[in-house]
Amino acid sequence: MALLNIPNWAAFYSSKTGYRLVWISIYALSLVLASSIFFYDIPLPDNRITLSQVEFIAAADEHPDTLPKTHWTAATLPDNWSKQNRHDINLWYRGHINLESPPDDLWAVLIPALKMNAAVFLNGKLLGSGGRFADPVARNWMTPLLFTIPSSLLQRGDNTFHIRVKSDPAGTGKLAALQIGEYEGLKQAHRIHYLFRITSIQIISTMLLMMGGLMAMLWLTRRQESYYGYYALAVSIWGLHNFNIFIVHIPFSTRFWDWLAYISIGYYTFFAMVFTHRFLGRHHPRIEHSVIISGIIISLALLILEDKWFYSTINLFWYPAIFSLGFYIFAYTSIEAWRRRSIELQFLTATGGTTLLFAMHDLLVMHDYLDWQDGYYIQYSAAVLLTLFSFILLRRFAHSLNQVDTLNQNLERRVEEKHVQLEENFHRLRQMESERVRADERERLARDIHDGMGGHLVSTLAMIESGQASIASISNALKDSLNDLRLMIDSMDIEEDDLTSLLGMFRLRIEPRLKNSHITLEWKVEDIPAISGFGPKEALNILRILQESITNTIKHAQADRIQLATYAYQQNQKTHVMIEIKDNGNGFSNERATGNGLRNMQQRANKSGYKLSIYSDNTGTKISISLNTQAET
Repeated sequence: MALLNIPNWAAFYSSKTGYRLVWISIYALSLVLASSIFFYDIPLPDNRITLSQVEFIAAADEHPDTLPKTHWTAATLPDNWSKQNRHDINLWYRGHINLESPPDDLWAVLIPALKMNAAVFLNGKLLGSGGRFADPVARNWMTPLLFTIPSSLLQRGDNTFHIRVKSDPAGTGKLAALQIGEYEGLKQAHRIHYLFRITSIQIISTMLLMMGGLMAMLWLTRRQESYYGYYALAVSIWGLHNFNIFIVHIPFSTRFWDWLAYISIGYYTFFAMVFTHRFLGRHHPRIEHSVIISGIIISLALLILEDKWFYSTINLFWYPAIFSLGFYIFAYTSIEAWRRRSIELQFLTATGGTTLLFAMHDLLVMHDYLDWQDGYYIQYSAAVLLTLFSFILLRRFAHSLNQVDTLNQNLERRVEEKHVQLEENFHRLRQMESERVRADERERLARDIHDGMGGHLVSTLAMIESGQASIASISNALKDSLNDLRLMIDSMDIEEDDLTSLLGMFRLRIEPRLKNSHITLEWKVEDIPAISGFGPKEALNILRILQESITNTIKHAQADRIQLATYAYQQNQKTHVMIEIKDNGNGFSNERATGNGLRNMQQRANKSGYKLSIYSDNTGTKISISLNTQAET
């Protein structure tokens, strides 16, 4: 980490001395920076008049003219009612300033701090009001008020200011010393003080709500990382809690609004605790369930308590319990940071320490141990805490995305490697398949040569060696061998599924032979659909069946006409192709039907999965071959 320009930073940080030095430095720096806010003072002009010596009287009148003339009690501003054990709701203050002459410039009166609402009168005339006095009263407990003074109202000599203050709840009113002077100087002081007290909190609250929405969206994309969801809940509740600071005119009763404000800071702490556990990878269901269930029960009980008991319970039990839970979160994170030697967690605990410091300050202000005019500071810690937590969470999210990208890249690389391996394996398989097909084809050719042309040649050779063969018989035997060789060649030249071309080549081979035998060929072959699994082996079987049929017709049928036809037909929702060859010869008897030639034809049809039908009578012989196509209807 580049926080320190130390060449051997990792070694330095890992050492005991370096680790402790970094720890102390981070905490000291954060506490010094956090403590600087305690020295903030509103920048008031030097030529102002401070009205601090006043009198007060308890009265609910709306105008100073109706106030009693007597029974006023002396007081000094700033005035804290609860510290003076006053239990009033309405008080009027009266103070005086003496002027040697009326001012020429526009003047104003500034109330830096008060609780809960005020209206200012000068010499019986209303200068301005902080808002509604009817219930629910306008909440100006963090809002500085500035009212201009028309020059006609200020007079030479005594000028009387009446300040009406309403407290809600009773006995909690407060009023700071009034600052009176030139409008421009007080306007600048009011602007700076308003920026510090109100505008900055509005900006922080907006950031909290925006970050809560962003983290909620991140959680929706990564449900398994629940700490995004708990962080979104925590910062959103804190952002809504801050509305209590700058909302002047509330939509509910003061009591219900205060209940919402008080329990919201508690629920923020509950979810912050669960977030801390999840963020650190820890699970403590008993602690979490006990705290959340107890918090829900107490918050519902607070809703029905009477006002007196409600605010006492908040001050004496609720806020101290919330502070204790905050201290638990701080201590738990500090221990984990020390164990893990994580500089990220060190910064988090330092920021948590700042939040705890501000919470302690606000708790002391609430119990009147510190000056209430300083206001409450815990909301300012949200800016630092929000920035740091959000940076860490976004950094973790970016790291997760980078891991996903790295995994995707590795996966793509591995997929590419596997793809290459698969292609190589597929190529090898194709080579092996090609070699197997070639081997099968060689084996088939060898078998066909042996069974077909080889048999004819062996028979011819035996006839020659016996010395009893005539030239004609030898010639016929050689012709049969050549015809068988031609059939094998024709079957190898066929394109896949092209039965029509195969039959065309067969026609070229047999027409000369039929013509020499004075037999007419009737050709009725049509274009037919593709045949399922039709290759050289099947083609050769078809050709030999047809050749055997032609040979039988020439030798035995005494026919003068042969018809070769093809057509397609439907059966069992499938398309079939029929090859028919028939003659007009004298047929054959049952004895001839069981001969070797017809038996070989049947065997060849069975090998190719075709259905062979033979029908013969005195009008001729018809041989039908039924083949399956690839198409279904």
